[in-house]
Amino acid sequence: MKTFHYYEPSALEEALDILHQYGARAKVLAGGTDLVVQMKQGKIKPEAIINLTKLQELNFMAIDSAVRIGPLTPLSRIAANPFFSGRLALISEAALAVGDVQIRNSATLGGNIANASPSADMPPALLALGAQVRLRKKGGARVVSLEELCLGPFSTSMEKDEIIVEISISPIPEGSGAYVWMPKRTAVDETLVGVGTWLQGDAQGETCSQAVLALNSVAPVPFRAREAEAFLQGKNLSRENFRIAGEIAAEEASPRSRADYRKTLVSVLMEEALERALRRAQ
Repeated sequence: MKTFHYYEPSALEEALDILHQYGARAKVLAGGTDLVVQMKQGKIKPEAIINLTKLQELNFMAIDSAVRIGPLTPLSRIAANPFFSGRLALISEAALAVGDVQIRNSATLGGNIANASPSADMPPALLALGAQVRLRKKGGARVVSLEELCLGPFSTSMEKDEIIVEISISPIPEGSGAYVWMPKRTAVDETLVGVGTWLQGDAQGETCSQAVLALNSVAPVPFRAREAEAFLQGKNLSRENFRIAGEIAAEEASPRSRADYRKTLVSVLMEEALERALRRAQ
């Protein structure tokens, strides 16, 4: 492993100053479950590591009519939060899909997003809820949608000196959701296909007024299956229509490997996730 400078800032402004100094030559360390592995494998060789773990101001959850989560919040805390049950259970389901307890105790929400892995589990659930990401850099801040953040495998629209400081869902939409995934081998392995759904029905609960359907691990970035969403609009909330939506979503997927199998899984998991979301609405 290449020698690097190591920093443990005690305040956000200090971290932003250091990152501004190094820019793309530095890497930010949150939980380290992805970064450390990549460094050991020689895939990345930063000149500086900026460890954010002392910045407890970035480790928070604030929940009322909206959800605000700090990037340093461990996935284990998210998975265990009782608010993320019932119609919002897709958030805890996505967190539980990440590795095992040890990994989730270290892995952070910000790291899961910023790493921009095509198979990351939190993005589909958050995409289904219309999540936004607040970014900070020295002298500036901006908010982008999560959908705009991911550009390609392990590539984001973040500037070289920006840090994620908050992930928000505001307001929490009407409806209910579910996240369903299939791992590559065992339950702790990387996700082979993941599906995040959010379903809103009419007043009678019989017709779809809106559906948001997000997929991971079957394209260069997590993405919304917009053709399947459009098909469900105004349709009866029935198993048959969920099956067709799954087939449409499968055709929107573009996996690089095991394509036929992954597309079949998209169809099956989409139907299952929609049925689970509907049960929660009822």
